[in-house]
Amino acid sequence: MTLPEHGSISAPAVSSPPLLQRLGTAYLRRRAATLPAVEGEDEIYILDPQEQRDLLAIERAMIMRAVVAGALSGLAAALAEVLAAPWQNTTLGWHANMGYWSLVVGVTTVATLLEITFLYWDALRSVHDLARAAGVRLFGGADRSRVSPLATALARAALEMPTPVDNEFRVDPYREVSKWTMLLASVAYKAKITVTSFLLKALLRRALGRAALRVWLAFVGVPVCAAWNAAVAYLVVRQARLRAMGPSAARMYLHAVLDMSQDTAVGAQVSATTAAALWAAVGCCVVRTHQLHANHLALMRQLRQRVPRPEHVDINDSG
Repeated sequence: MTLPEHGSISAPAVSSPPLLQRLGTAYLRRRAATLPAVEGEDEIYILDPQEQRDLLAIERAMIMRAVVAGALSGLAAALAEVLAAPWQNTTLGWHANMGYWSLVVGVTTVATLLEITFLYWDALRSVHDLARAAGVRLFGGADRSRVSPLATALARAALEMPTPVDNEFRVDPYREVSKWTMLLASVAYKAKITVTSFLLKALLRRALGRAALRVWLAFVGVPVCAAWNAAVAYLVVRQARLRAMGPSAARMYLHAVLDMSQDTAVGAQVSATTAAALWAAVGCCVVRTHQLHANHLALMRQLRQRVPRPEHVDINDSG
C-alpha cells in the first residue's frame, strides 16, 4: 500500500470489497430479514445472566459442530486411504499408483470442500446469532442498501478474513514488518493441519510397531482436523464477540477519555496537542501490534466525529 506524504489525510480510492466478504454480508442481510427485528439501538448493554448463558451456548454449539465437521472430514480421508491400500505399490513409480492416488486425493478434496463450506456457513450463522443475543442490530435505518461497518467486521471474522490494510485513515499495520516475515507467517498458518499430521505420524512411527502402523496411521488426521477446527472456531466466536462490542465500547471509552457528554460540540475543550496525542496513540497501537483490528477502525471513526485529525500528525510514525 502506498502511503501519502507526511501530513496528508486525503481519503483513499474506494475499491470493491472481496467476493467472499460480499457473499458473507449478503447472507447476514438475508438472514436478518427473515428474523424478528432486534429491539433498541446497536449499543451493547450489560448482559443479564440469561443472556450471558445464551451467548455461551451459541459459542459452545459452534465449536462442537466444527469439531464434528473436522472429524468427519478426516475420517473420510482416512477411510479412502485404507480402502485404496490394495492398489498401492511402493516399489513402482507414481504412474503405477494412479488408482490409489485418484481415490485418496479425490475423496480428500471433496471432503475438505464440503467441510470448508459448512464451516463458513455455520460461522456466519453463529456470529449473527451472537450479535442478536447481545442486542446488536446489524441492519436497519433509512438507508437499507448500506452495509454497516459492524456487519462487515462480523462477516470477515466468520470467514477468517483479516481487516483490510487499505483504509480511510491511511494507517499501515505492516509498516514495521518485513515482507519475508509476513510470507512465512502466512505459509505457517496455511500449513498448520498438514504439518501437525506429519509430526504426529512421525511420532507414532517411533512409538508403535510396524503391524499397527499400516491401519492406524491413516486415522491420525481425524483428531488433528477436529482439534484444529475447535481452535479456529473458538478464535472466530471470540473475534465476533469483540467486534460486536467494538463500536459501543469505542463510544464509551472515548467519552471517558475526553470527559465530555454526547451533545458537546465536536472538538470542544480539546487542544491541538491532545488531539494529536489521541490520533497518534491509536495509530501506534496499529503499527506496533502489526494488526489493523476492526475495533481500531471503530475507535478512529468515533474519534473522527469528536476530534478532527490534525493535518500535521503522521499516525504511522510510532516513534
